[in-house]
Parts: sequence; C-alpha cells; structure tokens
Amino acid sequence: MNRASTRALLLAGALLTIPMMAWGQAVPDPTPPQDFGPVDPFSSGTFGMRGLPLIFVLSLVLIGVVYSSLRQKRQNELMARFIDKGEPIPPQLLPKQSSRRTAQRIGVFLIAFGLALGLVIYVATGALQPAAAWSMMPLFLGAASFINARFFYPDSRG
Repeated sequence: MNRASTRALLLAGALLTIPMMAWGQAVPDPTPPQDFGPVDPFSSGTFGMRGLPLIFVLSLVLIGVVYSSLRQKRQNELMARFIDKGEPIPPQLLPKQSSRRTAQRIGVFLIAFGLALGLVIYVATGALQPAAAWSMMPLFLGAASFINARFFYPDSRG
C-alpha cells in the first residue's frame, strides 16, 4: 500500500468520526427519563449519547492500529528490497531501542490523555462519575509506564 492510499484510509477513518460527533450534538428528548431497568446505550432519548464516548475512543484506537500496521508493513517491504539487492540496511530503518525516557514520555502522554478525556466527558455530561470512570484506564496505564521506566530500564546517568 502506498502513501496516498494510506492517507486516504486515514482521512476516511477521520471522516467517519464526524457523524459520531454530530450525534453528540443532537438535542435530547425533552420528556423526563423513566427507570425501566437496563438502558440500551444506542437508544434514542436522553440516554442516547451514553455509548458515544466508547465508540469515539474505539474508532481512534482502530485508526491508530491500522496506521501503525500499514506503516510497519511498508517499512518491512523496504527492508526486504535492501536485502534482495544485497545492500546494507540503513540504521534509520532498524527499530530503535526503547529507553527510560521513552517510557516516561509515554507515561506523560497517557496521563495527559486520561485527564483530558475525563475533563471532556465531565464538560459534556456534567457528571463526575462517568468522567472519572472513563479516565481511569489511561491514568493507570500512564502510572504503570512510569513504574516500568523506574524498575525495568537501567539509569543512564550511572
């Protein structure tokens, strides 16, 4: 797959998120909600937006996985061409060794993502409980990345 088709695929994935964002802007049903047991997250009415954050986050993850997979496939094909021609593989194509700094950067990103996700959900819903629930996974993954950086990578300063 070439770069143009990869970009087209990413653009199509990004455009698919627009209806989901518009769905979140829909005007809820003015009738008061009634408690009839479990709620279908995709039903109409005031609870109709309940599944929207999950769909949005999963679509972003799917776009990232597809992009990463296509990029890795392209890089492997390029390395195979170098091998077929008998030329040395440039060091820029070889995978980089992970380091303590990389793990810390991932931790900072995940913690910032968790806080931002919680803030967006709190602003959108006005309820603290769903915002805290949705932001817990990235926050804990960020903390785990810091623990990983501390215990599993040697200190580069000595």
